[in-house]
Amino acid sequence: MFLVIAAGAAPSAAAHEQRRAPTAAHHGGPGVPGDIDGDGRSDLVVSVHHGFRIVYTRWTVHHSHVVTMTLPDNANPSSLAVADFNHDGHADVAAGNPNSGYRNGSQTSDGSIDVYDGTSHGLVAEPHVFLGTTAGGYAGEVVADVDLNHDKYSDLLAIPDQRGGLTVLLGGPSGLTPASTDILGGCPTRLAEYGGQQRYVATGDINGDGRSDLVIGQPEKGKQLGHGDDFRGVEGEIKICYGNATGIGPKVSSIHGRAVGSGYRELGWTVAVAHVNGDRFDDIVAGAPFHEGDNGRVAVVYGAKHGPIASRSTVADQGGRGPRYRTGVGAELGDSVTAGDVNGDGFSDVVAGGPMGGLGKDRGGEVMIYYGGERRLHTKHSIRLTLGQTFPHLTGGPRFGGDGFGSMLVCFNPRGPRFASVGVLAPGYAVHHKLGLLVTYPGSKTGVDVSNATRTRHVGQYMNYSTGLAIGA
Repeated sequence: MFLVIAAGAAPSAAAHEQRRAPTAAHHGGPGVPGDIDGDGRSDLVVSVHHGFRIVYTRWTVHHSHVVTMTLPDNANPSSLAVADFNHDGHADVAAGNPNSGYRNGSQTSDGSIDVYDGTSHGLVAEPHVFLGTTAGGYAGEVVADVDLNHDKYSDLLAIPDQRGGLTVLLGGPSGLTPASTDILGGCPTRLAEYGGQQRYVATGDINGDGRSDLVIGQPEKGKQLGHGDDFRGVEGEIKICYGNATGIGPKVSSIHGRAVGSGYRELGWTVAVAHVNGDRFDDIVAGAPFHEGDNGRVAVVYGAKHGPIASRSTVADQGGRGPRYRTGVGAELGDSVTAGDVNGDGFSDVVAGGPMGGLGKDRGGEVMIYYGGERRLHTKHSIRLTLGQTFPHLTGGPRFGGDGFGSMLVCFNPRGPRFASVGVLAPGYAVHHKLGLLVTYPGSKTGVDVSNATRTRHVGQYMNYSTGLAIGA
């Protein structure tokens, strides 16, 4: 799927007795994560052809309004990051534009990062532009926010593909400023040869030392099953680059797909970081969408003092009770992952997309929700969502091969910090009109509230391969 998501999540929390503050790497600034206009509610940002659209939430997405921003020279964003880089209480939006080399007077794709400041009236019209410095380097292929120097300001990491040079922008009172890449130590930060691309980077405090760690999915790494014409898969790896007093690294550890239990199915295609259980460590959520005939799996690797231990992982699939869980082969569960506290119990819940999940019947994707708990993730009482189940009478028709429901996911807080809502993108909905559909499921004490789900049309253009979804970081 040529779809992107920013590395953001709803606030995580600790055990029932004590809700801990969100990790600084996820939530720069004093406001609600992803709150651009400062009204106390998270706003959604969706990348489209030549720009992005902001869904300014007004209690519910149904009562929200949508504003379209066109990037300079009609550039196409491939990734987004939403964070308050200058601590003014308003989230800012960074758009990575790897194909915008012509702004340098170059005929190659040097790339750029366009950063729009948030204000009480929304985003400013003119961005701060940071141009790529490597000819054909595709700067901005991936943008991710992380507090690299542990000063409580969100910084921006712009990762190129295999050819380009890394860009580090440090946050501060005046916004983002370029900095040396030495702050990353020995952390591997080149784009994977293939994989979830901008969804393969996440950040959080995995070892509980109070410093941000960088988590990178490398689905193409590790041991292979078969070779040549007999090639049947690769296990995939997750790299954890630990924070130190001045930045990231050089301490690095690895988690391998076979050790986790996802086999040879490209663990790390997507990653997220959340607080799933009741200890003081952030946990890693990783997708392995090509497990067992492309049904897919999602793994939670729990954080620990000396780093995560693969043998303590919980692996979730489409299992459950009753016919509603009997999905077709090829769901690709784990193609997208996110997490947030949907039911307000103090633990982050895991949300995983399988955009090819319903090909056998309604040709629609699916989303699975697994609730966090005191000790670990609960997998026996998972919830399955589809577009047809949510809106039985919805017309418009899917694209060939499915509606893509679940290709992009995000947890955000349009109702305040207690209950996270879940945003799901169906980029293939009414593709002949290039509409796309954003569905928002509000959180509640009993979990995700399907009966009050809302939809916003005209949010994407699937055929232009730049549709994405992002929320505060």
